[in-house]
Amino acid sequence: MSVALFIAIGIFAAVAFQTFFTLFHRIFFEGDSWLFLYTDSLIQFYPLPFWFDTSLALVVLTLLQALIIGAIGWRWGRALTKGEK
Repeated sequence: MSVALFIAIGIFAAVAFQTFFTLFHRIFFEGDSWLFLYTDSLIQFYPLPFWFDTSLALVVLTLLQALIIGAIGWRWGRALTKGEK
């Protein structure tokens, strides 16, 4: 269930990143404190494409980690079940 939710969030971020970015900041920051001028050094160092790429990498790496841990748990569970027989 958690993996499905994470996939849905990842797809939403990939398809409508500007909307995802705005919603994320409205949820986690008060008022307009997250809005900066395009000339601000923070925006120059970390432009929107940086955050898109970072979000995509976070989703992919987290899902990859979940798959690896799930596969290890599945194999471990099978090994324990075979040992009990």
